[in-house]
Amino acid sequence: MINIFKNNLKIKIISIFFAFFMWVYVMAEADPILIRDFNDIPITITNLEQLKDNGMTIDHNTRLRSNVILRARRSLLKDITRDVIKVYGTIKNPQLGENKIDLRIELPNNIEYTIIPDKLTVIVEENVVLRKEIEVQTKGTPKEGVKVSDINLNPKSTWIEGPKSIVSKVDKLICKLNLENKEHSFNVRAEIIPIDQQGNTVEGVYLRDRYTYVNLNVLNSKRVPIKVDMNDISDKGYKLLSYNLDNKMVTIYGNKRDLDNIDAIYTEKVDISNLKESTKKFVNLIIPENIDTTIKSVGIDFKVSKIISKEFYIPKSRINFNNNIQNLDISKNNLPDEIRVKVVYLEEFDSKLKEEDIQIFVNMQEVDPEHLKYELKYYIPYPVEYVDIMPKFVEIYR
Repeated sequence: MINIFKNNLKIKIISIFFAFFMWVYVMAEADPILIRDFNDIPITITNLEQLKDNGMTIDHNTRLRSNVILRARRSLLKDITRDVIKVYGTIKNPQLGENKIDLRIELPNNIEYTIIPDKLTVIVEENVVLRKEIEVQTKGTPKEGVKVSDINLNPKSTWIEGPKSIVSKVDKLICKLNLENKEHSFNVRAEIIPIDQQGNTVEGVYLRDRYTYVNLNVLNSKRVPIKVDMNDISDKGYKLLSYNLDNKMVTIYGNKRDLDNIDAIYTEKVDISNLKESTKKFVNLIIPENIDTTIKSVGIDFKVSKIISKEFYIPKSRINFNNNIQNLDISKNNLPDEIRVKVVYLEEFDSKLKEEDIQIFVNMQEVDPEHLKYELKYYIPYPVEYVDIMPKFVEIYR
């Protein structure tokens, strides 16, 4: 009886060992222990908000990444992805400059892990918040005859936040707009870009608004003449010879309906009533409502001359009687010994015009047959304003 019990005990012990080894074998084959590497796992700083509340933030160049090695049964690791792995660190008693952080990880039980590195040195800086206007940078040229009238942004400015060393590099905020061949007004969403003084994008700052909405309005164009509104010179002793505009034409901008109703742009009233010498005046243009122009005023050169009035006395003997086809005795006339000739001319000819330049003649083919009365005519080799001959007519007696 005792031998039978001893034999059964041995069998049981052997069975237990056999079962254990079989379990180890099955576990090793069916659910082995695996080692998996995960690189560049983001590190979450748990007290960032506390840092910001204290006016601090982490340096932009701090590499918040770590490598993680996991060791566990395949059944435990099969559902572990890099998105599940969370590495944390807390900056205890934060201060400006270097701060040491112990890293930890949250994983299911029975998973061994190693964090490389398991400690992290971060640089804490002063956190700066400021507001900047957004500028528009355009490229390209609108379609010919089209002009950009105004550009509106919403928002027009935004807040910048980040480490002082980075925020101080931001010279301006811009958004880019392409105008190439544009001919109509349009709206577009444009990205806000922080740039430095060299025009390079500044990385590592937070913008409260990533985009601004741009409303751009364009105007059509038309070329029209400029017309001068002016009075006359009141002093009869002076004459306006001419006037010339610096710009005879002007380009006007507006919507097509308004442009179709405009044929010219007028100047404001120009007073030249007391003008006694050549001069240049600058005059504003009268620009209709809702119309824009390339110029707002125009220069006008006025050329003025003094008028000279002078009397000459031409001897009777110098009068020429032409075309005397009737062979009349021209000596039998009623002319005085001297003919008075009043000549009105421009001052520039005063030194040129002499008595001998004035020729008085009679065309005897042009006659009043009843009275044999002929008109006295003249020839002067210079331009004149007015000539008065006294007497105006001559009679030939038969």
